[in-house]
Amino acid sequence: MNLFKTKKRHQLGIDIGSSSVKLVGIEPSGGSYTISHLAVEALPEGSVINDTIKDTGQVAEAIRRAWYHSGAKTKECVLAVPGSSVITRQLFFPREMTEQEMESQIEIEAAQHVPYALDEVSLDFQVIGESPSDSNQVEVLLAASRSENISILESVLEEAGLTTGTVDVETFALGNAYSALVETNTLRSQTVAVIDIGASNMIMVVMHNKRMLYTRDLGFGMRQFEEEVHRQMGSETLIADLLTMDGDGVDDAEHNLLEPFREQLIQQIGRALQFFASASQYQPVDSIVLTGGGARLPRLAPSLQKDQGLTCHVADIPGDMRLSNRVSNRLAKAQGPALMMAMGLALRGYE
Repeated sequence: MNLFKTKKRHQLGIDIGSSSVKLVGIEPSGGSYTISHLAVEALPEGSVINDTIKDTGQVAEAIRRAWYHSGAKTKECVLAVPGSSVITRQLFFPREMTEQEMESQIEIEAAQHVPYALDEVSLDFQVIGESPSDSNQVEVLLAASRSENISILESVLEEAGLTTGTVDVETFALGNAYSALVETNTLRSQTVAVIDIGASNMIMVVMHNKRMLYTRDLGFGMRQFEEEVHRQMGSETLIADLLTMDGDGVDDAEHNLLEPFREQLIQQIGRALQFFASASQYQPVDSIVLTGGGARLPRLAPSLQKDQGLTCHVADIPGDMRLSNRVSNRLAKAQGPALMMAMGLALRGYE
């Protein structure tokens, strides 16, 4: 069984987070794309913990509601397994090797690198391109995940009345969204750290010229901030309000909550960048791009830019990307950076 099951047609991208389900439909439109469908549904607390689905019924119901509210007709979807549940290896093969020969060799390599019986694992590989060090070889990315991780996603979709078209990996989807929707000519020549700040964790993907150089999962997210806000302020709506402010409307009490958490985020990101610089053969990061719900934290990007001395900006829905009449402009504007993962998944159908 392959980890990725690509079918080149319109599929809905569904990002299952710890706090919500985000559904996005994308269709080609001239030289860009149109967001044809969009919905975000909250998940009951405890439905997903540390990237693990704990209550398939609640997650399936949230997906079902998102599909209904989006107005979508297609039932074929793309989901992703967390990067933490996937083993990846960079391999190099002779350029003249056929795909069939490569598949045979991949199984041999997987037996050496994967700590599970191969009949318990879903495998796939992707040819990245020419080896940076040897033009007679190609670089191949091997990805493996336990089959039960894939089966859980398929069963949740089936319970929601939908079907699985493709199973991706969160880190790959984030890199895909960056390459297709965010990367500019200037950024393409740089080494860029794309950092997705979610509810329970952060994902860092380092990109250079559409090439994924490095990935890392960080066990820190917005949940810590939410818990502190609830503890000190007892408000269920304050967090959403804070994420829509630019910082000017924050009072002293709110500032006393924001500032320490923002500093914690910056420290976590700084450590991850230092680890990349010390452990990687590649040049240091030139720029930072923030995505995910936490990217909307007031003044995070300028504070991070000042701390690291690197250009830093928040990814959003591209200006040339149109919204269909059925998509709420208000929802798209409010959720923008948090939609990158789902958009990266939805784009799989057009690769």
